[in-house]
Amino acid sequence: MSPVNAMFTDIQKAEIRDIARELIQDRKWEELPWKDAWNGAYAIRPTKYEIEVEATILEEKAIKIITEDLSGEPYPYVKDLIRVMSLESAKTFNLYEHKWNS
Repeated sequence: MSPVNAMFTDIQKAEIRDIARELIQDRKWEELPWKDAWNGAYAIRPTKYEIEVEATILEEKAIKIITEDLSGEPYPYVKDLIRVMSLESAKTFNLYEHKWNS
């Protein structure tokens, strides 16, 4: 079993998939041309594959934050910063809780 599968409960994984879906949907809205938006077009919904890929990236990033001291580490890409901020808003786990309790 991979560390990603062992680290999170099913409820936490579901929340991470929800975060992934929201992130992808936001990106798709940003990529939608203004002309299409003004004409009433909607961004294409994320596919299951896109959600699973993004969820895996989020889980790996969360594990890295939870298991290593990354406080104050700069994020060179805006996507990474947005991912971390989204993970920080999770209700079923806390990225930094163990750092204060150890």
